[in-house]
Amino acid sequence: MQDIINWNTAQESNDTRLRISVSIIKALGSLVGATYQPVIIKVLKEQEETIGEIHQRFMLGARHNVSVDKDRILQDIARDYMGVANWQEATY
Repeated sequence: MQDIINWNTAQESNDTRLRISVSIIKALGSLVGATYQPVIIKVLKEQEETIGEIHQRFMLGARHNVSVDKDRILQDIARDYMGVANWQEATY
């Protein structure tokens, strides 16, 4: 979760940001075997205020992820922020 938050705040353009959601977390979590949805939902709820602030600050609306290259962004996050060897397997 923190890797996506850090990624989004470091980007200069919304074209390379992702709206944080269960499916985005699962896509990255699958690279490290962390896809248990109840835990993902719990973490999202715990970080709800921070995530909401990021979405509002960068104007990442509910349909934002439809307009960006999710696979490329996920791979960039996995490689540059998570440091996982299998980063190229990140797909939405």
